[in-house]
Amino acid sequence: AVDVYETEPKLPQELISHPSMLPTPHIAAMTEEAHKNMAIMPAKKLIHTIQEEQEILFVCMGNSERSAIAETLYNKLSQTHRAYSAGTNVTTSPRNSHIYEILQEENIDIQNKQKQQLNEELFNHATKVYVLCDKKHCPEYVINSKKVIYWDVKDPYDEDKSFLSMTRDIIKKHIEEIL
Repeated sequence: AVDVYETEPKLPQELISHPSMLPTPHIAAMTEEAHKNMAIMPAKKLIHTIQEEQEILFVCMGNSERSAIAETLYNKLSQTHRAYSAGTNVTTSPRNSHIYEILQEENIDIQNKQKQQLNEELFNHATKVYVLCDKKHCPEYVINSKKVIYWDVKDPYDEDKSFLSMTRDIIKKHIEEIL
């Protein structure tokens, strides 16, 4: 039983070549590293499964920039389509024209993405809700919910491309933290 060590011992040549010796492969599953990996692998699988089952809703005021950026970045980075976005006060005003450029830098195209008004049905469908605007712009059912997390992200609506790029990077950092 020379194969039950964490690290292989150096064996004398005469022992290895002895006629009574039958060398067999090392039982790798008995190492501390293998035990650790056997615990980590199912935990990672469980986290992945939970993330895939979640429906993530990103909310801002107009669903023009912040929540749209968050939705598209989340779906790209998670390689799922489990996120969607909405606004608490959607208008017909156009998006900040720079949003198309700064998302194109991430290989994301939102030219055909329609703005969506937040409603209770949409909200209730979500497993987790990330609000990117001030609480005062949210309906009571959002404010009173335990599934809401607030991210402090300034509104880039009338801002220049540099500010919008900074906003995208802040949102991307938040998303990478939750993935």
